[in-house]
Amino acid sequence: MSARDEWLAAQRAVQAVLREPGALGAREQELLRVSVLPQLELAIAALDDGVGDIAGWHAFLPDAIASLAGPDGLDAGLADAREHVQRGLDALAGTTTR
Repeated sequence: MSARDEWLAAQRAVQAVLREPGALGAREQELLRVSVLPQLELAIAALDDGVGDIAGWHAFLPDAIASLAGPDGLDAGLADAREHVQRGLDALAGTTTR
């Protein structure tokens, strides 16, 4: 998949978690809503516009998502989003993970 496809999949995963947050805390939901989701939207827009060092600007996103893990670990939907973001970064760099 292309970086754009991976990041769109990550965006859908985050939106699904926000629709049904389960045990995700209010703080984590707000961080997703005001930080992670807008950054994903900017990353997708930057891909569409062919703007600069996109991978460098968004390299923090996998760790930002991972930081939302609760005591029981990372929500499955967020783990999926994290993987998609990382694969999108890898696609930009021409590398693969796994």
